[in-house]
Amino acid sequence: MATGRSFNDMLNEYLPYKLLRAEFSDRSYIFKNIEKDNGWKMGQLIVPFEAALASSVENGSLTASDDIADYDYVRGYINTYPEAWGTMQFKQRDLMEHDGKIPETTFLRILPNQTNNFMEYMRFVLNCQMLNGPVIANLTEDGDTNGTGVADVDRIDRFKIGQKCYIYDSDTTAAAVYVTAIDVNNKRVTLSDSRGGSAYSISSFTEANDALLYWSGAQTAANRFSSVKTSLLSAANGGTTTLYNQTKTSYPYLQAWNQDGSDINATNVLAKIFKAVKDVKRFTPGKPTEVWMSYKHFGTIQTILEAQKGSFKTSEKQHETEVYAWDEVMIWGPGAKLKLVAMQEMDDDWIGIIDPGAMKLHSNGFFRKNISPDGNAYYVSRATTGYTYICDICFYGDLVVNKPSFCGIIHSVPDYTE
Repeated sequence: MATGRSFNDMLNEYLPYKLLRAEFSDRSYIFKNIEKDNGWKMGQLIVPFEAALASSVENGSLTASDDIADYDYVRGYINTYPEAWGTMQFKQRDLMEHDGKIPETTFLRILPNQTNNFMEYMRFVLNCQMLNGPVIANLTEDGDTNGTGVADVDRIDRFKIGQKCYIYDSDTTAAAVYVTAIDVNNKRVTLSDSRGGSAYSISSFTEANDALLYWSGAQTAANRFSSVKTSLLSAANGGTTTLYNQTKTSYPYLQAWNQDGSDINATNVLAKIFKAVKDVKRFTPGKPTEVWMSYKHFGTIQTILEAQKGSFKTSEKQHETEVYAWDEVMIWGPGAKLKLVAMQEMDDDWIGIIDPGAMKLHSNGFFRKNISPDGNAYYVSRATTGYTYICDICFYGDLVVNKPSFCGIIHSVPDYTE
């Protein structure tokens, strides 16, 4: 028996903004734990910072009045917020339209599962970009080495069948490609140049020219979110030259402590982390309390803690596991008490030494459904195969590391054997 309610009424009831935000926040360590500001109303976001402080201290006499070091504040800014759009579609045949209305029982059977999977994936994509930057994965072999259209990648977990992305290297223009097959155990994806098309040769994209795959849209610099990784890294270590439209090297405030991790291995990773924390406290104003890492390093550290006694101790609770997406453990080591946080979205080649108060998530409404002028939260597309109801959800905002000098980063971590 069909209900007397419209598709739009049900969509608004079972996909409200509060649900979207709750679903996303519960799955994201960043969205749940980092301070949030929902007042960025387009235009420039001003990020003021202290470029210099009063530093005139004289032994034996007063400082001459014309020789006093003064405070200096700089007006950093972000021109406008980036945005990301997520889209779901519901096909008329799947919803089984009846007497001009959509049966509520059918709707409730389809929507929760699709919404849950959709928000999980959107969370994953946004977190990957806010943590690491615009790159999905790097090619570990030249394109087509193991078959036409085959890309060997370092992060096979970031790909879905039908996913659109952009392949690029330093001497080849970025090209749109679609994932048609995924070989998990060999870490390979097969790519086509059209949705549902045949394999597309990518032989011109080579490992020597740093071939990689971008998230769709992120191949354009103006569309990228600020990332923790590129914000903390110096330009020499692969980060951005500027931050908030100011040159990093001009101001200590914009410079996080960078520690070379190229000698890290499965035996010393925990000791290297505590050394980095000590150096951040020694050379910067920061007091980091968290270390963000991939599950690769987290698993290695768990093995070290199980085998080693003495220098490192964990909390009585030992290990907290959230329902979604991350794991935590409190650990005491030489000169520091730290919360180690493992996130699925983290790249393996860096480890963040984080003061959580050094960043803020700015947004304008967080998540918004696109609403048509007549009040519908969906768009109807008609084809010979039937009708499709399309629902678009947008996130406006950015994760801003507004105190980079309070944090540190271990970079160039090798792909060691666990």
